[in-house]
Amino acid sequence: MEGRRGKRHLSETERGLWDKVAQSVAPLKPRRIRKKAAALAAAAAASEPAAPPMAPPEVAPAHPPVPHHPPSAPKKPKKPMPAIPPLAPVERRLIQKMVRGIEPPAERIDLHGMTQ
Repeated sequence: MEGRRGKRHLSETERGLWDKVAQSVAPLKPRRIRKKAAALAAAAAASEPAAPPMAPPEVAPAHPPVPHHPPSAPKKPKKPMPAIPPLAPVERRLIQKMVRGIEPPAERIDLHGMTQ
């Protein structure tokens, strides 16, 4: 068996794209900005000369816009399903005897030719 794989390092373009994505999303819980990511972003901004901005690729929308139609009439709420009645309790000693094979089951169910 082969050893563990190391972490894959991102290229400069991938790192830049990841930084843009990370800045555009709002976290669920406020967290501290990673020091390493902040340091890399600062170092990259200081070391690279100003490059002309790349035009973002044109992306077609995933789904066409759906026209909004107000509902004509409110829907009636569905009736709740009736509660399932509880199973009949089985005595502890009867269960023990059945598990040990002393007491056979009272009845068998035939499920499409497979008797249980």
